[in-house]
Amino acid sequence: MNRLVLPLLSALLIAVLMFLAGCAGKTSWQDLTAEEAWAKIVRLHDKGRYLDAVDRLEIFVINHAGASMMDSAHYLLADSHFEMKEYIIAASEYEKLVSQYPQSPLAEEGYYMIGECYFEMSPKASLDQTYTAQALEAFQVFIEEYPDSKLVEVAVEKQKQCRLKLAKKEYESGRLYQKMGEYSASRIYYDSVIENFRDTPFYPKSVYYKAVSFMQTDDYADALEQFTLFLERFPEHDLADAVLDRVNNARAKVLKQESEASEPETEGELSNVSEE
Repeated sequence: MNRLVLPLLSALLIAVLMFLAGCAGKTSWQDLTAEEAWAKIVRLHDKGRYLDAVDRLEIFVINHAGASMMDSAHYLLADSHFEMKEYIIAASEYEKLVSQYPQSPLAEEGYYMIGECYFEMSPKASLDQTYTAQALEAFQVFIEEYPDSKLVEVAVEKQKQCRLKLAKKEYESGRLYQKMGEYSASRIYYDSVIENFRDTPFYPKSVYYKAVSFMQTDDYADALEQFTLFLERFPEHDLADAVLDRVNNARAKVLKQESEASEPETEGELSNVSEE
């Protein structure tokens, strides 16, 4: 029995001693200097251990508030949340960076990334476009703050995508109301595209369907005006041939309305003559 127990006890004792030796060789996070803690955090981030990096960064920014790398800490905290697709939190952290450290060399990218966070949350056109509008605005702030940045070209392209989505949302809302027979409501959305999104392909379509809506409510003079406007501005558009046919139809309807409007007056004049 003793022959079996003694080797086991010896092995257990060695394991315990090795464990204690290992623990003695490790320094706790509380004992690290700001520079040592920062180096460990950067390694966690670079290895893709973003959740661990966030946990340590949240403690770091409290315990080392006066450290020289504090702007970098806020940037890395924001970036870790971004990499984990936690875009709302990431945007908030980037906003802290640019507001608390406006002179930091990281502020430029921080402003850009605020737009990127909202852009990532922008849904398809049929859904609510609040985040799309916020992305558009954030990119505009970035462009105005850093007009010479190498990221401006990328931001402008992202803005185009946002504007296209916003225009599509307004246009499709107009089409939906028009199909439901809510013609006045549809024109509100078409007017929004016409006034705000002339750089998108939904601009000519909105002019066209606004004119069609006037035909549907027998407002032929307004329809004729819109169709004429369409031909003046988009003579090469795919809908131009269809518009030409509708112009002739609208013009005939206008002449008919004018003729019918003048008939009662003519009859009244003839009646007065006969009475005399």
